Amino acid sequence: MTDTLYRRITALEDGAVNVTDIDVGADGEAGTVNIFPTTATKGKAALTCTDQSGDTTVSVVVGAMAAARTITLADPGAAANILTSTGVGSEQIVRCTTQFDAVTGTTGDTLTDVVGMTAQALQVGTYAFRVHVAGVATANSGLKLAFKLTTAVLGVTDYTALGIAAASLVCQHGTTAADQTEMLASTTAILNATIEGTLTVTTAGTIGLQAAQNAAHVDTTSVYVGSYMSFKRIA
Repeated sequence: MTDTLYRRITALEDGAVNVTDIDVGADGEAGTVNIFPTTATKGKAALTCTDQSGDTTVSVVVGAMAAARTITLADPGAAANILTSTGVGSEQIVRCTTQFDAVTGTTGDTLTDVVGMTAQALQVGTYAFRVHVAGVATANSGLKLAFKLTTAVLGVTDYTALGIAAASLVCQHGTTAADQTEMLASTTAILNATIEGTLTVTTAGTIGLQAAQNAAHVDTTSVYVGSYMSFKRIA
């Protein structure tokens, strides 16, 4: 026992740990593994464990890989977040959490963020996306929708937008890589809008949805709570 403890202390002092198992803390006493970066006063990563539902063990297993890999945990965009993959096949879905209302005298026909509809930390890659907006716009005010890019830089975005009214259908198609490109813009009575397409992220960042009246008017253009936007990585 004394010899084993001595060898472990010596290994720690030498900066190398070659032991079969390492316990940090003890049963009923929390432990933390702190990992520091190369630059001083630039924070640290802490590995901790919360109470489990039972006396069980959670294992992190690195599977067999065909070559050397670097796995990066992207900023989830919030102080507390559930870890999700950002690789091919991963999907991020966000939804409107506060009803958006635009009338002349407020935001009117100026593109404005829809609360809750922002996809965080999209990594470099190609995505299939879908925007579904439930709301209302009159023939006087209409509706326009666009992406707002923060840090994110896009390559090609190919989209088709549909605006549905009681007796009419608005269809618009285009390609763009620019910030705040109006993918749907129509002074028409619209009750529902859908935009689908693919886009390529060349610099990682966030993509949010903005909305506005297409023509400033006292009539209200709204985006209802529950409208959503999804990005699924395909390459």
